[in-house]
Amino acid sequence: MKSYDYDFAILGGDLRQSYLAGLLSEAGYRVCSWALAAPPVVSIDSCASPKEAVRLARYLAGPIPFWKETPVREAVLEAMEPGQCLFAGCIPDYFALPASRKGCRLYDL
Repeated sequence: MKSYDYDFAILGGDLRQSYLAGLLSEAGYRVCSWALAAPPVVSIDSCASPKEAVRLARYLAGPIPFWKETPVREAVLEAMEPGQCLFAGCIPDYFALPASRKGCRLYDL
């Protein structure tokens, strides 16, 4: 299994994802983020792109609802690898099916 630099990548989203990033970091997890609406309370590493964040972390937390922007969805799907887990809300089938075929696990909140 691949070794990752971070346990979690928080990918976009509103204050809920910012709080999640802070809570995970305070709990001792290695956390990076991309495009958070507000900075988390604690300092975490920021990534330059969604692809970079996905490639660096085992677990991914996306927004609720899922991204409407096609380029972001495509970048995340392209970078995901077998064994990675994505937690997000309202994940559409046109993302879920190819991700599942790649061997990724999705948890629709």
